[in-house]
Amino acid sequence: MYEMKFATRWRKMRAASASAAAIAAICLAVASCSSDLSTWYPSGTASIAACREFAERGQSGCAFTVKVANDGESIIGAYTVSISASTSSRTYFATFGDDLVILPGRHAYFDGSIRFADEGETLLPEGLAIVCDYYR
Repeated sequence: MYEMKFATRWRKMRAASASAAAIAAICLAVASCSSDLSTWYPSGTASIAACREFAERGQSGCAFTVKVANDGESIIGAYTVSISASTSSRTYFATFGDDLVILPGRHAYFDGSIRFADEGETLLPEGLAIVCDYYR
């Protein structure tokens, strides 16, 4: 009979210990989660690193290099960057994107170009700009 009481108590203690361990693990997991969900989303900054105008075969335009920097805490898996190029005649828009992994604190570059409709068009001072950028 004594052995039966001991076995019953032992099972209850094991169950209580397992429950306490599970509750402690859940508390630890919840406490380690950030309450600010925005830190989980990839974030970055796009900027014009270099730009030059060109005229070739009766066509003019501008070629540029864009720097995409990961200034967040999560990996960037893809980016989309929209650019505008303003001339004295009109404004042009183009969107560029790629599935490229950029680690936190790192950056990558891509090259692009926008061709103008008229050979005589030239880029205005400060005419090349990042319109919007998106990261995932």
